[in-house]
Amino acid sequence: MLCIYPYTLLEVLSINIPKILFVIDRELLEKLRDYRFENRINSMSEAIRQLLEIGLAAAGKKGARKPPERDRDRS
Repeated sequence: MLCIYPYTLLEVLSINIPKILFVIDRELLEKLRDYRFENRINSMSEAIRQLLEIGLAAAGKKGARKPPERDRDRS
C-alpha cells in the first residue's frame, strides 16, 4: 500500500492539526513494529492510523471484542 500524505513533516509540526502522545509497553510496541513491517507501511504513524481504523470498524460491529477491564478503568 502506497501512502501519500498531504503534508510535509515541517507542515505537520507547524500547523494546527491534532497530534497525540501515548505510552505503550514493549510487547505492544513489538507487535506494532511487526504489523508495520509485514504490511510494508512507511511510518509508525500510518501503522497506528490503520490499526485504529480497523479497531474502530470492528468495535462498531455486533460481537466486537471489548477492551480488557484494566483498560476501561483508566482515565
